[in-house]
Amino acid sequence: MIKKVIKMGHLKWAIFSSLALGIILSCRHEILLTNPYPSLKELSAALLEAAQENSLEKWQKLLISREEFREHIYPYLPEAKGPGKVSEEDYWEWVSIDTDKARKKLFALLKGREIISFEVKNPTKVLRQGRYKILRDIPLVVRLKTESGEESLESREILKAVIEARGGYKLWNSLFEG
Repeated sequence: MIKKVIKMGHLKWAIFSSLALGIILSCRHEILLTNPYPSLKELSAALLEAAQENSLEKWQKLLISREEFREHIYPYLPEAKGPGKVSEEDYWEWVSIDTDKARKKLFALLKGREIISFEVKNPTKVLRQGRYKILRDIPLVVRLKTESGEESLESREILKAVIEARGGYKLWNSLFEG
């Protein structure tokens, strides 16, 4: 009887240990974005607000960080592998320059402008990269008030690339040129 209790105790411990280890290992591989937005619509609203206010601080909060890119995005990109590999530093700089140009154009266009409404449409492309998705070329339609009524701005370049991980969204790249 005592032998059976000991054997059952070992069996329960082995099962518990295996489950615990499995949970730890699966969590370790999950990509976690820092302060992500819960939807594309909320990310877009924050982006438009940052542009209206010309707030660099608010803009920076929209973007994936260098660390997030280095640890979670870059290693899984096709450009990071094989012949013709693009270095992590070069890739980051390339995207950062484009995104900063887009920010300046958006800030100039939307500073102090009244936004009547906006709509975020479905991404043109969705690339699954294992632990996350890259949402590409997301149409954003913004209705702006003018002195004579309203005008619309529609672009797939504002939200050129958005990272979605575990239901959270952050801007990776913007190519808006006005």
